[in-house]
Amino acid sequence: MKPINKFMAGLLTIISPVLCACSDDENLTPGPAFPNYFEVDASDNSPEAQLRRGFKERTGIYLLFNDHLATYTDAYGMIKEETIDFDWNLTSDMEQHYRFSYLEDQTDKENVTAMIEKYFLPYINVEGGKFKPYSILIPATIEIDKYNDDDWRSKDFLSCWRCFAINAAKWMDIDAEDARSLSRSLVRSIVDDNLSDSDPALDDFYAVSQEYYDSYPAEAFPGWMDYQDETLVYEVGFLRYYPDYYGDPDYDSFPYKSSDFRLFKDAIFNEDEAEFREKWADYPKIIEKYEILKKIIEDLGLNLNDVTE
Repeated sequence: MKPINKFMAGLLTIISPVLCACSDDENLTPGPAFPNYFEVDASDNSPEAQLRRGFKERTGIYLLFNDHLATYTDAYGMIKEETIDFDWNLTSDMEQHYRFSYLEDQTDKENVTAMIEKYFLPYINVEGGKFKPYSILIPATIEIDKYNDDDWRSKDFLSCWRCFAINAAKWMDIDAEDARSLSRSLVRSIVDDNLSDSDPALDDFYAVSQEYYDSYPAEAFPGWMDYQDETLVYEVGFLRYYPDYYGDPDYDSFPYKSSDFRLFKDAIFNEDEAEFREKWADYPKIIEKYEILKKIIEDLGLNLNDVTE
């Protein structure tokens, strides 16, 4: 939060004298507009420039292949560089170490962009949604060194308030089926980062089976010790139960809340919805929990339906 505090303090320092000095009779003259370095230079008609313009026209999102946006000279004659800083957000300073390599081949840029636009972008390109990015950066690789110990590891994506970066390495030379799977996996990672099992947003999901989380099937169902009828577990809204490790039904258990959340999340991202609904059609509480969780995820700002098949 320190960068925000310093910025706000500086802003107030600048604004306060202006507010005091200006009268109702005075007109303020706007300064020159700050250049938008995400825009493609109007004089650039290279294949990459045309690819970036077309992407912006179709999606409303800027497309980048390099996190370096511009080098310019400011009003004081100082040479400045404008980059996308993934360590800084409007509400946090992530303080992680990252590095990119960049795509060089134009065909690779076109192919990866087409795959991402067709199979991944519909999930996040939701008007007003929190994950609709201002820009998308597609580097050849993304690596992070989380603890600054020179242990660099590949990462699927990075995100900050004005850009979403996608590691192109996994999108090279893949078919439509792989692209669908990769897209769902990437969206799942976004959800994992933004919806924990203790989030209050899950209260309605947990409420369906609330009375069973701290009990055992042997306590809830008479006759469980003699015959472990799994349909009883399904009827109260669970996708499974956990048999006792030593085979004693008295210690069979229902899923914890965290496990229940994970199992239904697995179903949403790994199973066909129509097949899931058909499989569990006789168990309305399972369908209810599925629908509740799907809506919670969509309310984050994701579209789980409008994806090209």
